[in-house]
Amino acid sequence: MKIGIPMLAGPAFGSCIFKRMDVQAPEGLADQFSNIHNREHPGFGITLIAVLMPVLLIGAFSAVFGEDTILNDWIAFIGKPIIAFMVSVVVSFFTLGYARGFNKVELNQFRAACPAPTASIILIIGAGGAFENELG
Repeated sequence: MKIGIPMLAGPAFGSCIFKRMDVQAPEGLADQFSNIHNREHPGFGITLIAVLMPVLLIGAFSAVFGEDTILNDWIAFIGKPIIAFMVSVVVSFFTLGYARGFNKVELNQFRAACPAPTASIILIIGAGGAFENELG
């Protein structure tokens, strides 16, 4: 019960203050979200495959048994985390990029802009793992 009041206070305050505020969007913001590019959005299946591909490749690496065959060698190579992520990025560039009509310049802009927001998440996760090993 003690935590319920602060949890309800935030949304209640937000709904009250929203009626009293008049905020104008920056000029360039509306252009970003308009439908300038009428491209077809990727389907759920291809998006799910693009997201789960590194997990599946790394999972296949853990299923490699002790037999020394060419297939196991390939699975062991592709299932290494850095290779699995690289394969997933290349596949997503083609399935979510070129197949949807993006050109090389637009994909390069996405590639340059995306690591900045995700880097802080990866840093926090890595720091949490380091602190767990240090303290525990």
